[in-house]
Amino acid sequence: MVIPHMEHIESRFIKLCFLAWFLLFNFLFAKASYGEIRFTPYVALKESYSDNILLAPKGQEQSEFVTEISPGFNLQTTGSRFRSTVNYTLQNLYYLKESNRNQVYNQLAASSNAELVDDYFFFDANANHTQQIVNADEPVTNNNISVTSNRISVTSYNLSPYFRHSFRGVMDATVRYSYSQVDFRRDELLDSKQSGIDLQLTSPQRTTGFSWGVNYSKLKSDFGTGNEFIFGRGSLQLGYRFTTRTNIYATSGKEDNSFAVNNNQNIDQSFWNIGAGWQPGAQDSINIEFGERFFGKTGRFGWRHNARRLVFSIDYQEELSTSALTLLDQQQADTTGVQNQAISLGTSITSQVFVRTIGTATLTYALSKTNLVMSYSNERRKFQDTGDMTRIQFASASVQLRSSPVWTYRLGTNWSRRYNSITDLKTSFTNINFAIQRQVTPLLQAVLAFNVSLQNSTNPVTDYDENILSFGITKTFN
Repeated sequence: MVIPHMEHIESRFIKLCFLAWFLLFNFLFAKASYGEIRFTPYVALKESYSDNILLAPKGQEQSEFVTEISPGFNLQTTGSRFRSTVNYTLQNLYYLKESNRNQVYNQLAASSNAELVDDYFFFDANANHTQQIVNADEPVTNNNISVTSNRISVTSYNLSPYFRHSFRGVMDATVRYSYSQVDFRRDELLDSKQSGIDLQLTSPQRTTGFSWGVNYSKLKSDFGTGNEFIFGRGSLQLGYRFTTRTNIYATSGKEDNSFAVNNNQNIDQSFWNIGAGWQPGAQDSINIEFGERFFGKTGRFGWRHNARRLVFSIDYQEELSTSALTLLDQQQADTTGVQNQAISLGTSITSQVFVRTIGTATLTYALSKTNLVMSYSNERRKFQDTGDMTRIQFASASVQLRSSPVWTYRLGTNWSRRYNSITDLKTSFTNINFAIQRQVTPLLQAVLAFNVSLQNSTNPVTDYDENILSFGITKTFN
């Protein structure tokens, strides 16, 4: 048997050092704050059969059996002023027919929040190591079993100390510094470092009458090639709060952005917007904005309904971004993970700056034995240096039914469609999955799953169908 190819020794060492530091920091802080530490190790075993392991076009399919051995752990620490979660899995893949395909993947999701000085100083930390699609115009997949060079490991982390305090009757103040890195683990992709500061001073939020706000932010992205992207903004906001749930406001300021665009390295222009916020009831909140920035008319809209069983939200926004910043934003957000799938399946990795226009709608509904999650997003990326545009649509739905204390059924589907104006290429991806889960004992569960993936494109070379049947067991240890 050929030993699986591990990731580069240096990158593994850096990840292990960061993980060790993160675990030690959590342990010491939890002990210092009289917190609780819960460590739950587990091991998952799975056997899968794929009828198209290479994601090849019709007539060129190759079948394969894949064995997975994936040990991991979950670590949770909680204290009076501290909370953290670490999930780690070491996914080992062994291929029956061609052992040179054997591979090992690290998967890490870690986050912590600490209140260093009561009501004044705080510290957030996030670390992620996942696998992502490189080029959405090539065959894509939502798993690591399929053998493709279009899926790579991505490591990212973010450290953010900040000051936040409400000076009662005077103002609310927040000063945040952040530092992050994104490493794409491939030479032709540009790793990046981001550092920035954000200052916000506002009138007290729960008072009526005239309101004001001052904001200054500056973010620098260094892609290691001598070119730096700087997003800077300063603004003053004036408004009036009719009640604690209704307000209007107007904002004016200046942006000082630097990145390559039509041979002009600097965008130094003023902007303005007017907006309103309204909470018609305890369960609903609505925000709307309209204005103008250097790239033209702009707007923002948000509506969230939060009931006991139903949560529904609609959001529309426009902002400057890069692939690295988008990835960081999604990994730091506490969501259902739906948008992370959209990034993985529908977008390509690039260091170019783009105006990101995105509208999303999500719905979750929970009963005693049934959970339903639905999501839709429509995104456009206009690249500022070339004027080219890509459009990504993504939709997903999943339902989980627990028919008894030991039997659970899951049915899910996700769909994405991408249009690339550079190549005039249209690509769609569809995935349908079904799983039956049996809780054999309180610490042992078994899962039988069937997964179907289809890709269609105006370039038939990238079209494929793949079916995966798998059976797995997971043993958890106290």
